[in-house]
Amino acid sequence: MPTLFFITFLLIQIQSLDFVVIEATQFSYFYEKLIWTVFFLSFVVKAAIPPFHLWLVEAHVEAPTIGSILLSGLALKFALYGIFCIISPLFYLGHFVASKYIQSLSLIALLYPVIIILSQLDWKKIIAYFSVVHMALIFIGLFSNILSGFQGAIIITIIHSFVSPALFTCVGFIYDRYKIKDITMFGRLADFMPLFSILVFLLFLIEIGFPGTPNFIGELLIFNSTSTSFFIAYFILFPYYMFFGTFVFKIYTFMFYDLTNNSIVFYADLNLIEFSSIFFILIILFFPTVYPQLLINSSSMAYWLVTL
Repeated sequence: MPTLFFITFLLIQIQSLDFVVIEATQFSYFYEKLIWTVFFLSFVVKAAIPPFHLWLVEAHVEAPTIGSILLSGLALKFALYGIFCIISPLFYLGHFVASKYIQSLSLIALLYPVIIILSQLDWKKIIAYFSVVHMALIFIGLFSNILSGFQGAIIITIIHSFVSPALFTCVGFIYDRYKIKDITMFGRLADFMPLFSILVFLLFLIEIGFPGTPNFIGELLIFNSTSTSFFIAYFILFPYYMFFGTFVFKIYTFMFYDLTNNSIVFYADLNLIEFSSIFFILIILFFPTVYPQLLINSSSMAYWLVTL
């Protein structure tokens, strides 16, 4: 509703909603910050940054597999597009003034879901928190106002559009077989579903930004930009990188190698169609590792188009 009100306000003030007209209009310092803030809040809720993330977690838990795929692969990206391709170029002063504050809040928001993940038992909810973590990381890069930060954020955004839907697809494979999502009900999956365990392991490596995966390139660029503009961020980014990887591997070990929790008596590994669908996504995901310059050059071009 506030967004709709300010769209109407713009229409009354300048008699147009054309982007070129809005960008050419000289708003007062107060109004530009106010308009940017209202539009930003509407998009940041869609991006599910803490503390606006609870809807995303619950939506993933209740949604069918295809709903989670569309939500993680497309819906979250609409918010990022709106912030950096619409409101930031149109109201650049508001964006510039708020950048340091948003970057600081995003750093704090980065650690919160990482800690929360360890207490979750629902597999879909855990993967939903992975998305929250990556959205916070993307915001850190985007609001650094540095080329390398923007490049890293774009790379993570593109990779997240594939790896998160792939993980939700894996959850769907398990749920279709056993009708459970509680990780305490699994055990020794690696012994009986080796293909599935290998694919999930590779997807988890990409999620945590393991060296040799495409997310590592994006995170490295974000860390470089953040250290340049906000040196104290190192004291948050290093614990994040350590705890996130530790917790993800702990969850993986609990699900696939824990001998004490095993309530499944019938196992069925992935069939050819299921394996091929995830394997094809993995090929797409690891291509930037082989030729990273493609994403770096494309994101650099996008940065100059947005900032000019």
